[in-house]
Formats: sequence, C-alpha cells, structure tokens
Amino acid sequence: MLKLLFLVFISWVQLIGAVVPDCKSGTIIFDPPLDRSTVTWYPRNFTNNAPLYPNNYNCTYQKNSRTSSSNSEFFYFIANGGKLKLSTGVTSANFGFSVLWKQYDNPTYAHKYHVSKSEAVPFSYDLYGNKPIVVEAETRVSATILPVNRYKTQYLRGIIYLDGPNFTSPCLGTGLQLLNGNTQFVSKGNFLTVLILGNSGSNPLLLFNDFYNMNGIKRFEAIQCDAICSEMKIDASKGRSVFQVDNGKSQYILQKMTGFGKLDVYAGNLTPEKRNLIASYDIQGWFTTFVMESGNCTISQTNSDAYSLNIDYGRKGIITSAEYGTSWKIQDVVTKMYAPGNAKFQYSVKSVDLKTWDSLEVVGRNDQQVTFRQK
Repeated sequence: MLKLLFLVFISWVQLIGAVVPDCKSGTIIFDPPLDRSTVTWYPRNFTNNAPLYPNNYNCTYQKNSRTSSSNSEFFYFIANGGKLKLSTGVTSANFGFSVLWKQYDNPTYAHKYHVSKSEAVPFSYDLYGNKPIVVEAETRVSATILPVNRYKTQYLRGIIYLDGPNFTSPCLGTGLQLLNGNTQFVSKGNFLTVLILGNSGSNPLLLFNDFYNMNGIKRFEAIQCDAICSEMKIDASKGRSVFQVDNGKSQYILQKMTGFGKLDVYAGNLTPEKRNLIASYDIQGWFTTFVMESGNCTISQTNSDAYSLNIDYGRKGIITSAEYGTSWKIQDVVTKMYAPGNAKFQYSVKSVDLKTWDSLEVVGRNDQQVTFRQK
C-alpha cells in the first residue's frame, strides 16, 4: 500500500557546527514525529556548517514509515521505509540532511491509455504534471524509459510503476531503477499504473508497448544528448539487446559502426513480423529502435545540424515517413540535405516503396532559388 511519503533532503551545504553523532551500533533510526509538519534535522541544531566526519566513519540511517506510507524527497521510499548509508572511506566529508514526513493522498483520477500488438510505434508519454496514468495492453504491458539530463535524473525516483490497474497494486520499482537496470518492467496482467510523486520537472519520456512486441529482449539502452552524442555500446552476447532513440526534436545521423553481429533498425517499434524493418544511416521518424540480435557493436551518432554542412560525402540512408509500416492513411516525409558553399554532389535512388497515389519529388535549391525539380 502506498499512501504516505516522506521527504529526505541531502544537504552538502556548509551547516552550523554540530557534534558528529555516535554510531556504535552501526544504525541510527528515525521514527516519524507526532507533529509531521516539523522538519527533522540531522545532526541536531545545525543551520550553516555540517559537522566534519572522520575518516572511515560508517553508519546506516534508517527512516521508518508506518504501514501504508512511504517517503518523498529527491528520494521516495515505499512503505515501510528506507535507508541512507554514509561511508566516508579515506576522505572526510561534510554531511547532513533533513526529513519531512508528509501524507500522500491517493489520487482520484488517472489518465488512461491503451497499447496493442499491431502498433508499430510505441506509446510515448512525455511526463508533465503529476497525474497518474494507467496503461492497458492486449496481452501484458511493457514499460521502458528514456534518460533525461544528468541533473534531472534524481527526479526519476518519484516515478513509481505498479503492477495492476489501481494505486494499491504491487510495486515493480521506480523510474530510476528502470533506467539504471537497462531493463523493462512487465505487468503480470493487462494493466500497469504509474504514479508521479513530488517534483515532475524532469520531463522524462515514458515508453509503453504490448509485451508481445518486446518478448525476448534481454537488455535495453537509450540515449539523451544535445548535438554531440557519446558512443553507445550494444552488447547482445547474452541475448537480444535493444537501443531506443527518440527523434522527436531532431533526427539522429548514424556516423559509424564497429563490431560484429547482426543489427536490425526499425522505424518506430520492434515488431516480430518485421513489417517496419529498415536499414538506415540517416534515421527519420518519431522513434527508432535498434535491435542487436547477437554479438556486440559500438554506434557513433549525432543530431547536430552542422554535420550536414561538411564536405565528406559518400553517404547512404533510408528516408521514411514517421508512420512507416503502419496502417495510417496519411503518411508523408520532408527531408532537407545541405551542402557547403561551392560544393557539388549527385544522388541516386536505389528503391522506393510507394503505393498507388504516392509520389517522390526531389527539389534542388541554391540559397532560395530552385535549380531543378524531379518527380
């Protein structure tokens, strides 16, 4: 049961000198005060300078929450409590925290969504606000999460995944556990509930699929970067590994790959029938999934517009509509390819997957002036 939260604020600010507490038993226990509107400080009565802990000081701080309660901060623990462990090692450190127990009222309303086996694009929920969500699947619900900027990662602790259709369902874990575990949370039945606790300013992208499409995946990777992206290593030596990319803000360009094995690229979501399978170096669409069937490889990519303006050509890729492989009636895509000044290049089209009324049009421009048009 998840009904109470308490807030733990870890303070590395300099606090008023307080005596370093004795921790001979190895554990210091904190029980909720009678007046939960008051803040519990540790150590007692400090405001500016935290006490300096000696070398090799070890202590566990246990926060107790009564049944049907959990705690909240930058840290959220499900009842009946959680622990913080301080270990200074060979370096002394200033340390202190405050605790505020706060009642968490069960929400009366939740946003409801549905995912199906036939969807070639995962349902993505760009978290804003703190309304809970309930996701229903045809078989079982698969949940993954994309990373956020590093300084916002702490807020993922406040995203609680519950295995079932309501707020008393068993807890699967937090958003941070899901991200750090490189895994997926899978419901036992058709429903999965997500509670959003505390500060929702992290705006992570929550992803949901029908487990029919995600069955057999051993490891999940994802990326969040601005312009320059770090290398992503995909290891499928112990089973299929998935690398998920959100192209919502800009397209990602695959610069190079090293390694061995088989790498499939899907426009959107992984589908067992492979109806939206592509092989791409210039990746389009709202969402992209790389599936490493075996072996391992390293991928370098960028989403910097400046990359298109260098003279190094000899590239190839596939351009697809964001809904490629789905039954959407309206599908279109517009792609712009830039060249440096005074550069000349030529292109060739290997194959085009067009239906009855579809067409491909290529327009060349020098600045704003149209120099050629082919359809």
